[in-house]
Amino acid sequence: MLNPRGITVTNLDDLANLLTLTLGKLGGPIFYFGVFAALYSSVIGNATGYGLMCADIANVSRASEAAAITAANVTDSSIYRWVAAWCLFSPLIWSLPGMPGFVALTLIANAAAVVVLPLLCASLWYITARTAYIGPVYRNGNWENCLMAGLFDLSVWGAYQSVIAIAAALHSSL
Repeated sequence: MLNPRGITVTNLDDLANLLTLTLGKLGGPIFYFGVFAALYSSVIGNATGYGLMCADIANVSRASEAAAITAANVTDSSIYRWVAAWCLFSPLIWSLPGMPGFVALTLIANAAAVVVLPLLCASLWYITARTAYIGPVYRNGNWENCLMAGLFDLSVWGAYQSVIAIAAALHSSL
């Protein structure tokens, strides 16, 4: 669709125009509705998920073994509210004048997510390699540990490349 028409995508409007050319008058509104739905669900899900995760971590690290941790004291905590508010309102910074557009924001945000992969990979490797966490039956064998080592190396390389790409993108947009 793009190459035969000589169209290049540089912003969100280019994608909407492409769908308008392809689908007719309803292409643009359908596209914008889809973008809104995808962004809205992601923002709400991230705010809720990260808020619950951070509040749960705080509750577990502070709680004594006798204290019961329930969903109520996780969602009522100030940590949950602060993290959720940060996740909901910090993206508004990108709507200020002079900030990069939607396409650049999407690429930078997705590249930034790759930076945490080594931490996730190392944590998963540690949990699956220890009998105390997963049990003797399901603990990693030599083959799984070799595979996890390769995946960890790949995640470190990806995170390094992601940091370089984010730095270059931010430097070129300033």
